[in-house]
Amino acid sequence: MKSLAVSVTAMLLALAASCLIDRKSDQFRCDPGDDCGAGKMCDQGFCVPLACPSECNGGCDTEQMTCDIECNAVGRCGTAACPAGYKCNIDCTKMNACGSVDCTTAASCDITCSDRNSCGPINCGSGACNIRCTDTSACGAISCGSSCACDVQCNIGTQCSTMTCPMGTTVLCTDDGTTATTCASDQQAGCGTCQ
Repeated sequence: MKSLAVSVTAMLLALAASCLIDRKSDQFRCDPGDDCGAGKMCDQGFCVPLACPSECNGGCDTEQMTCDIECNAVGRCGTAACPAGYKCNIDCTKMNACGSVDCTTAASCDITCSDRNSCGPINCGSGACNIRCTDTSACGAISCGSSCACDVQCNIGTQCSTMTCPMGTTVLCTDDGTTATTCASDQQAGCGTCQ
């Protein structure tokens, strides 16, 4: 009777151990160049999840293409660069935390510069850019590039040095259509064109 109990125990342990073996399923097979879907790639014949880009030091979601970049210590991010095609949240919360912010190839960027000199120059691409400069000299020069919706919260000359806003239908995409106010995507015709 004792040997039967030992045999049953050994069999149950063997079954449990077999459940821990990582077997690749045929449903995840792929050939190099196959489209495995969002957030996945073909690696050694199987579709596997993509790793977070190294820039996303605060985490990411490769399927949703979201990325958190946290620059909260002096010099932590020489350049806070949003990976191509990603939607980034970039937090520069300490003095000199972000030498520069590069969102030129991003799907969108939400940028917070919340300490003195926490951000150097900020460059946006064609995606939406939402920028908040909340302390004295928090942001360097801001270029919205060809952003489909660029919204900047700062006092020009106090919280940010200079600003280049996109052009709307006939005037700049700013609060009042002139260079005297900050970039805004919801005040002028032809601004805020993101899909």
